[in-house]
Amino acid sequence: MLTFAKKTDGGTTATYEYLPNGANRAGLASINRITGEASVIEKSPDDDGMCTGQMLAHVRRMNRAGKLEQSSTLSWY
Repeated sequence: MLTFAKKTDGGTTATYEYLPNGANRAGLASINRITGEASVIEKSPDDDGMCTGQMLAHVRRMNRAGKLEQSSTLSWY
């Protein structure tokens, strides 16, 4: 599970802060709206890699749908 919130939105690029598994130390991910390229700016020290992958996949899906959410929670099994 992870929670995320949009930190910046410059029009072309949006940046998200994400907290994996209720952790206190956030990671940062970004999406380029034009190219659809998602990247990790800073991995959360509390993430084993699963949350980073889920966050990148989710921002790509939001970008393809044309709607970048302000904040939400993701869970998977």
